[in-house]
Amino acid sequence: MFIKHLIFMAKKSIHRPEYDVFAGLLRDVRTREALTQGQLAERLAIDQSMVSDAERAVRRLDIVQIRDWAQACGLSLEAFVQEFEQRLREMDHHQGWDRDGRRNPVVPNK
Repeated sequence: MFIKHLIFMAKKSIHRPEYDVFAGLLRDVRTREALTQGQLAERLAIDQSMVSDAERAVRRLDIVQIRDWAQACGLSLEAFVQEFEQRLREMDHHQGWDRDGRRNPVVPNK
């Protein structure tokens, strides 16, 4: 019973810093292709508000939706995941990331 209770106490992924990096990557791959949220939504046959929600880390995406998003932006799922993993490695090694998973100038330690 105690272990079962602990499982439910785990922080949801959407509230973890890694999800902010993920949401930032969603936005970056879209803007890299010079797509508006509306244009991407049209390619995905979804509402523009769903694109906005995903990019703001309000809406979770499943693996099939992530694959569709990546392909609509000219990436394979594998390339998308590789870039996500690279950003996480850099986040782990540097403090130079903002909430959206974008690189900030690294401030030297004093």
